[in-house]
Amino acid sequence: MHTPIAEPTGLGTKCKDESVLANSERAGSLLAKKHYVSHCYERPSFENFPYNLYAMMHAQTPEELDGYIKESVALLDNPEYVVLHSLKELKKTSFRFFA
Repeated sequence: MHTPIAEPTGLGTKCKDESVLANSERAGSLLAKKHYVSHCYERPSFENFPYNLYAMMHAQTPEELDGYIKESVALLDNPEYVVLHSLKELKKTSFRFFA
């Protein structure tokens, strides 16, 4: 099992009509191709928190993580973004489809 030194980080990005984020499915597809992104997803935005596309990133060092964030932001045409650091892993289990 891979245990990163740097905490997993979520990158939240704000949709802008003139950017690649105008199509969140396309933007998510671009992010999902990166080896450091384990998953990405779209959520509704809110008036005081306008971010709607999230990507979970993993790195070995804080410096490496910073580089991944900068690369991802550039890939998405430099949208407004926020970095959300994981504070605690609450649950990590595999799906059980059949008993």
